[in-house]
Amino acid sequence: MQRLVRVTLFLCYCISFAVALDASARRTSSIHVWPLSASSPSPLVEVSYDPSTSETEVSKIHKPPVLKASNELVRVGLWDPKTKLFHGIITDGATLDEKHSRIVSLHLDEQDNIWHVDLRRSDAGPSKQSRDDIQVELVRATPGPEPILNQPLVLDDQGKIPEPPVEKSFFQKYWWVFLAITMLAMAGSGEK
Repeated sequence: MQRLVRVTLFLCYCISFAVALDASARRTSSIHVWPLSASSPSPLVEVSYDPSTSETEVSKIHKPPVLKASNELVRVGLWDPKTKLFHGIITDGATLDEKHSRIVSLHLDEQDNIWHVDLRRSDAGPSKQSRDDIQVELVRATPGPEPILNQPLVLDDQGKIPEPPVEKSFFQKYWWVFLAITMLAMAGSGEK
């Protein structure tokens, strides 16, 4: 009987641990929009994403702020109310137009934290849906090119790096062709 209780408790522990891991893998973030004429940012969309499976979900869409002009510049990005820091991009206010589909790109670093946000119109054209249509995509950082290290150096007899030979000019390389053409031209037939 005690063995059955221990096995049951162990299975419950394993299941609760797996659920906790799954819940901790999902992250949420709020993307804000801040017109240059406004004094503070306002939320645009709340998204949740799972970095391990690259699944994204739009949790809540807020109404974008009213702009003074359609071509007004707006900042789109992440707002940290604790440090009062905003980092993101500046884009045209027409990008917020509700008549078009929009794509929010979340750029992730190596620890799967958002380090950059991008907002653009979809190439699909006007949205056919009645409500706002916002798609979210995850963009992972790719490692850059790495230098080729540890290649052996070729040294000369004195232990120094040899200087590359001076490259010859075109005339120095092909002087014999000019000589042959000149000889043939001079030795041409003298008959008229």
